[in-house]
Amino acid sequence: MSAIDFPNSPAVNDTFSAGGNVWKWTGTVWQVVRVTPTGPTGPTGATGATGPTGATAATGATGPTGEQGVTGPTGATGATGATGETGAAGATGATGATGGTGPTGATGETGAASTVTGPTGSTGPTGPTGAAGTSVTILGQYTDLAALQAAQPTGSPGDSYLVESGDLYVWSANTSAWVNVGNIEGPTGPTGATGTAGVTGPTGPAGTASDAGLATSWWLGV
Repeated sequence: MSAIDFPNSPAVNDTFSAGGNVWKWTGTVWQVVRVTPTGPTGPTGATGATGPTGATAATGATGPTGEQGVTGPTGATGATGATGETGAAGATGATGATGGTGPTGATGETGAASTVTGPTGSTGPTGPTGAAGTSVTILGQYTDLAALQAAQPTGSPGDSYLVESGDLYVWSANTSAWVNVGNIEGPTGPTGATGTAGVTGPTGPAGTASDAGLATSWWLGV
């Protein structure tokens, strides 16, 4: 017996018929309230007549027109034909009659121009602009490199310090170290000229005899 597909969310006392039986929803379960005895299976009925053919569907809308193809290049003009020859002069006729001339030759076809100009070469690309130079800022002075490294273990690009030798050390972001870029002090200047002698002071007054005795006592330690 196949499973019965009861309706979802029934109300209390709703009934449902299937397979000749009737069920009622009690609020919790579907309960059989009437069972119809099943008789023997009857013979198979005759095949029903074929239904009418359905109506033909409407024709779909016409698609958009495709884009026009690219126009092909113009063909080259044909070569200039040779100039037709001049017909020969007709022979003289009998006395009194005028002699006719010969027929004119056919004119040849006009040919294409003989010289073709080649395309102009493209201009080469402009080279890139070089990077701007980096300025340095002298932030102070140390006795030597060791003192600089001890006080400033790291720096920023553009930072620089002098040492007493006159060498300038600049912080390199590539090597993460102080790099000596050379001595920036100029050469020692020439020695200046000797100054003029000062004016001699005035002579002091002559000492007395008592002053002389005092001086002698002082030198003798008395």
